[in-house]
Amino acid sequence: MHKTVFARWAATRRNRQLISRILPALCALLLLIGLGGTLLVKNALSQDTDVQQRSRTFIARTFDQVRNELARNTINYSKWGEAYRNLHLKVDKNWADDQRNVGDIPYDLYGYNGALVIGPQDHTVYAVIDGQAASVQAGDWLEGDVAGLVAAAREPSQENFSVVRAFRVGGVPALAAAGTITPGWDPSIQRTTGPASVLLFVTVLDAGKLTHLSETYGLPILTPSNAPLPGQESMPLLDSGIQMNWNPPQPGLALLKQTLPLFGAGVLALAIVLTLLLRHALVSARQLDAQFDAVRASEAELRSSERRFRDIAEASSDWLWEVDAQGRLTYLSERFTEVTRARREDWLGQPLADLLQSQGLSLHRWLQAQARPGKGERDALLCHYHDSTGRRRICTVTARAIRGEDGEATVGHRGTATDITDEVEAQAEVRHLSLHDALTGLPNRRRLHQFLDQHLADPQPDPNLDPASAAVVRPATLTLLSLDLDRFKPVNDAFGHAAGDQVLQDVARRLRLHAGPEGLVARLGGDEFVLALPGIEDMQQITRICTALVDDLCRPFVLGPQQVYIGTSIGITLAPTHASTTEELLRLGDIALYQAKAAGRNTWRVYTAAMNTQLVERRHLEDDLRRALNEGQLRLHYQPRYATADGTLRSCEALVRWQHPQRGLLPPDLFIPLAEDTGLIQPLGRWVLETACREAARWPDDIGVSVNLSPGQFGEHSDIPGDVARALHASGLPAHRLELEITERVLLAHDQAALATLQALKDLGVRLSLDDFGTGFSSLAYLRRYPLDGIKIDRSFIAELASSGNDRAIVQALGDLGRSLGITVTAEGVETPEQLACLRLHPCDEVQGFHFSRPLPAQALAELFALARQPGNRMPAG
Repeated sequence: MHKTVFARWAATRRNRQLISRILPALCALLLLIGLGGTLLVKNALSQDTDVQQRSRTFIARTFDQVRNELARNTINYSKWGEAYRNLHLKVDKNWADDQRNVGDIPYDLYGYNGALVIGPQDHTVYAVIDGQAASVQAGDWLEGDVAGLVAAAREPSQENFSVVRAFRVGGVPALAAAGTITPGWDPSIQRTTGPASVLLFVTVLDAGKLTHLSETYGLPILTPSNAPLPGQESMPLLDSGIQMNWNPPQPGLALLKQTLPLFGAGVLALAIVLTLLLRHALVSARQLDAQFDAVRASEAELRSSERRFRDIAEASSDWLWEVDAQGRLTYLSERFTEVTRARREDWLGQPLADLLQSQGLSLHRWLQAQARPGKGERDALLCHYHDSTGRRRICTVTARAIRGEDGEATVGHRGTATDITDEVEAQAEVRHLSLHDALTGLPNRRRLHQFLDQHLADPQPDPNLDPASAAVVRPATLTLLSLDLDRFKPVNDAFGHAAGDQVLQDVARRLRLHAGPEGLVARLGGDEFVLALPGIEDMQQITRICTALVDDLCRPFVLGPQQVYIGTSIGITLAPTHASTTEELLRLGDIALYQAKAAGRNTWRVYTAAMNTQLVERRHLEDDLRRALNEGQLRLHYQPRYATADGTLRSCEALVRWQHPQRGLLPPDLFIPLAEDTGLIQPLGRWVLETACREAARWPDDIGVSVNLSPGQFGEHSDIPGDVARALHASGLPAHRLELEITERVLLAHDQAALATLQALKDLGVRLSLDDFGTGFSSLAYLRRYPLDGIKIDRSFIAELASSGNDRAIVQALGDLGRSLGITVTAEGVETPEQLACLRLHPCDEVQGFHFSRPLPAQALAELFALARQPGNRMPAG
C-alpha cells in the first residue's frame, strides 16, 4: 500500500514538472502569434499607403509624358520652313491637306483631335478636327483662355519652344500645345515682321483615351471632374481647375480580408493540437513511471547479456583491448596485429593512452566516466593512432568497467576499437567532391550557397552604435562579384577543350589571390565564377578589387608556345543593400553582369533597380516582337536614292518599321538590337527580304531595291544565299535589281564565313554594298578582298560637310577611290541643299536623305515613280 501511494505521488510530481516546463513555452507561443497578427495588419496597411503614393507618382509621370510628347511634336511641325511658307506667309491647303504635310497626319499618327493655325490677326486660318478639315474658330471649339495660350506662345522666350495648357472640348478635358510658326533652321526663307502665326495641336482626353493610358501604363481608371470626387484620390491636370480622380488601390486590405480568417483558423487549430498534445504528454508521463520499474527489473538480465556479447565480440573484425586499474594494457586480440601491423607483445604492459590519442575528452577521464555507477548507454570515443608504417588511422573506442568481487570497485576496463579510417576518408572525399568543382578545385554552386547562407544569416555588431549593448546588431555586409570570362569561347574553338581547361585552372589560381582570408571563390560552371567578399561594402575598395581582377585576367595565358588573351566582365551586388538572400543576390548579380557585358566587356557594373526594370521591359518587348512576327505588325518603308549627276531615281532602300498596337509606329533602332540578341533577327530578316522583293517586283524595271543584312543573320545555322534565292524566285524580281547592304561588323565577326557567303550572293547576280563606310576600322583591305559593288559614306561625314574642310576632303577621296575601283559611292544622310551642292562639287555617284524624301510606305511610292517618269526626271528638293 505504501508503495502504491508513493508511485502516485511521484507521478503527480512529474506531471507538475511537465506543466511548469510547458507553460512558459505556451505563453511565448501565444505572444508570437499576437505579434505576428499585429505585424500582418501593420504591413498590409503600410502596403496600401505605399501603393497609393506610387499610383499618384505614376499618374503624374504619365501626364508629364503626354504633355512632353505633345509639346515636342508641336515644335517639330511649327519650327519648319515649309510650314512657315505654307501656313504663315499663306495658307496652302493643297500643301497641308492633299500632300498630307499636316491634314489628317496628326490625327492618324498621334491621335491628336485638333490641328489649328491662328494667324497674325488672331483668327483661325486653318483647322482640322478629328482628321477632317473644318471651319471653326479656336476660341469656339476650345473652352478656356485660348488668347492667353496664343500670347504665351508668342513670347520671345518661347520662340524655340511650345506652351502646353489644359482646356475642355465639349466639356471633356483636353491638352493643347501652341508654338509659333518659324522657318526653323531653313536659311532660305526670309522672315516677315509682325505677329507670328501659332500652330495648335489638341488632344482630347476622353474616356477612351484615358482608358488607353490606364491600360498602357498600368494605372487606375481615371475620371475627370471640376472638383475632387469624395472617397477618391485626385490631382489637378497641369495646374488647372480640372481634377483627375481615381479609386486608390488597396491590395493590403484585400490581403487582410483573405488572410485573417485563415490566420484565425490556424491559431484555433494550433490551440486544439496543443491541448491534445499536453493531454497525451500527461498520460505518457504516467506510463513512463510504470516502464521505469520494468527497466530496473531487466538490468540483471542485461548484465548477463553483456557478458555473452563480449564473448561474441572476440570473434568480430574489431580488435579488443583490456587494461588494469592504472590504464596499462593487459590484453589485445589478434585482430590488433592485422589492423595496426604492430606486435601485441610490444604494447602489452604499456598505457593505453600512449597508443590511442582522443579528440577532445582525455582517454583517462572518459574511462572514469564509463565506470560511474548507474552509467546507462555506453558512449563511443573517437581516437586516432599511427600504425607501424606511420599512417594515421582513426577508430571509435567503446569501453565498460571491470568490477571487483564486491561488484563495486573498478579494477580495469575492457572494450573494442573499430577502425573507421577508410570510411572517414571516403566520406571526406565525397563531401569535398560534393562541394567543389572537379576541374579547378574551387568551391561549386552548392558550397557557395552554404557560404552565402551562413554569412547572410550571421548578424554583425554595429560599430556606429553603443558597443555595450549586446542586442545592437546590423545585417551582415557582403560584396558579391559575378564574373564571366570574355573571349573564352575562341580559345576552346582554336586550341581545343584541353587548352580551355588549362586556362580555367589558371583563372582559378589568379582569382584565389584576390579573395583574401575571409573571401570565397566559386565556379558555377563553364566560364562563370563568383567572388564573395564578406565585410566589404566600401565602393572605393570594391573598385580597386575589380580593377585588379580585370588587369590580372587580361594578362596573357601561356599554352605551350602560344599566348592567349581573354578578359572578364563583372556584375557587383551588395548585401544587404541590394538583397539579403542568396538566391536574390545571385540573380541580381547576373543582371549587373549582363549590363557589364553590354557596356563593352572588360568592365564592371554595380546593380541598380533600373537594371531590373530594363530587363523586365526588354522581356515584354521581346514577347511583343514575337507576336508582331506572327500577327503581321511589321511594315516596310522605302527611302529613295538618286543619281547625283542628273537626279535620276536609281533605287529605294527598304527600312523596317513596327506598327506596335500600343506604342504606335516604332523605328528599327528600338527593336533590331533586341532581335539580334534573341535570335529573332533570322525570321525578321527573311520577312524583310521576301517582302521587299515582292513589292519591288511591281515597280518600274529601272528602279532597284536595297535591303540591309544584319550581323545576326550571319549565324552558324543561317543560309543567306538560300534565303535570297528563294525570295527572288518567289517574287520574280531580277537579281540585278536587288542590292544587299552589309556593315563592317559582319566582316569583323565572321571573316572567312562572310567571304564565302558574299561570294555565293555574287554568284546569284545581286549587288553588294558596304554600309556606314568610314566608321570603325574601315580597312581598305575590305574593298580588295570582298566582292563589293559599292560603299555608302556614313552620315557623320555628311552632317558638317558644308562647314568642314576635312569632311569635304574625306568625301572627295572616297569618291576618287570608288571611281578608281569601279564601285558605286553613295552619300547617305543628305538633309540640306548646301550638303547636296558640296556633293556635286566633290562628286559621289548617288545620294539619299531627308532633303529628298523621308522613308515612305509602299502605297505612297506610286506618286514618287510618276514624278521620276516626268520630263527632266529630276530629284525632289525637300
